[in-house]
Amino acid sequence: MSRFVIMGGGVAGHTAASYAVDILNKAHEVIMITPNSTYNWIPSNIWVGVGEMSKEDVTFELAPVYEKVGIIYKQAKGVSIHPEGNKQDDTGYITIEHTSEERKGEREELKYDYLLNATGPKL
Repeated sequence: MSRFVIMGGGVAGHTAASYAVDILNKAHEVIMITPNSTYNWIPSNIWVGVGEMSKEDVTFELAPVYEKVGIIYKQAKGVSIHPEGNKQDDTGYITIEHTSEERKGEREELKYDYLLNATGPKL
């Protein structure tokens, strides 16, 4: 079994996760890491600004969507990437910091076989 970790739940990360879970069989893990609990369809924000749509019309909760299709979802931000592993194990890993209310500030090391960094630009 391999573990495919995706950092970033925007357009690129969300699309990659959707394709990965369809292409890979159930023996493999697809894990989504993103600091937000909701997805925002940004092109529609203009309609929110002019009162034609509400915020709820252009956002949705991520956890139920990912659970439904078999993607492991962790509401967290990536803190560091270690492709060389550590002294005990040469398997690559990332360090994440949870952002959900239940686990806020908790850090976790997450090993991966494949990593996609889809965190986008810092605007």
